[in-house]
Amino acid sequence: MLVTTAYVFLRLVYVAAVVRYRGRAASRVSGTRSCLPEGCSPSVDVIVCCYNESPERLRACLSARDALAYAGRVCRYVVDDGSVNADELGPVYDEFAARPGWTVLRLERNRGKRRAQDAAFQVGDGDLVFSVDSDTVVAADSLTLLAAALGEGAVAGATGWVVPAGGGFLRWASTVEFEVLC
Repeated sequence: MLVTTAYVFLRLVYVAAVVRYRGRAASRVSGTRSCLPEGCSPSVDVIVCCYNESPERLRACLSARDALAYAGRVCRYVVDDGSVNADELGPVYDEFAARPGWTVLRLERNRGKRRAQDAAFQVGDGDLVFSVDSDTVVAADSLTLLAAALGEGAVAGATGWVVPAGGGFLRWASTVEFEVLC
């Protein structure tokens, strides 16, 4: 009970801080940052870092990335962060590595999500980066909506609404945060 109360309190403090300072940060940015000609879509690197996922879950995640509808160039990077079950994941990696626009990177040992992302950053060259967890399935129009939000000029980062599977407290908490911040 104490942990739940502490979480709710800290989350409310966080939401209040974001609401208060969101307007200040946006007011300091003027004009647009886009250097692309009108009507052009920025290129996007989609990064999926994974560690010890089940082959079925990973295949569902990557299939959703394959179905992304976007007008610009999309390069997809899958980074295995030294999974213990790499042999089980091998057929999934091989399947997607054979597809155009996909690159699979396999790190020798687990170094953490940030280092796995950095491995993809080193080979990618997209105008925008879309990083998604390997257990998340996204809507087909996600890239289009996020790129549009980033193109508004005063926006430096954008996120979708991630809802935990199932129910309970975490789902309720994410709903409260979304309603307050949006």
